[in-house]
Amino acid sequence: MGGFAVVKPAAQDFFFCRARIGTLGRVNCWILTLFFPISMKSKEIIVFSTSPDEDQGRAMARTLVSKRLAACVNVVPRVTSIYRWEDQVREDPECLLIIKSTGDQIESLTSQIEKLHPYELPEVLVVPITGGLPAYLDWVRNSVLDGS
Repeated sequence: MGGFAVVKPAAQDFFFCRARIGTLGRVNCWILTLFFPISMKSKEIIVFSTSPDEDQGRAMARTLVSKRLAACVNVVPRVTSIYRWEDQVREDPECLLIIKSTGDQIESLTSQIEKLHPYELPEVLVVPITGGLPAYLDWVRNSVLDGS
């Protein structure tokens, strides 16, 4: 039977941060955030990156999957990025890459993206996967190289 698995990391794998964001009348409003350090090994992750166009995005995706640094890369063409660079607000068309991998591959994956990427400062954002279809998560783990 299918289902949804929630990965429950050990207490040392994450920490909470509390920050006051304002008041509502006489009540203080707080935000509680759960942080996962980038050093979480062998857990499944999603890495977000961008490329200047779809051809470059496809080439990067093929390399990452061929080298078994990623199980899968979704290449999402025609996104618009609005960002600040060199003290100016800019707007450019880009291609979004949604990369599925494991924590064991963070360093190699990041290094490969930096090597392939034409940008001076490529986007590499790592997000831990906290749940999903168990068979899919197994497939992700089995599709990338063991980082040890």
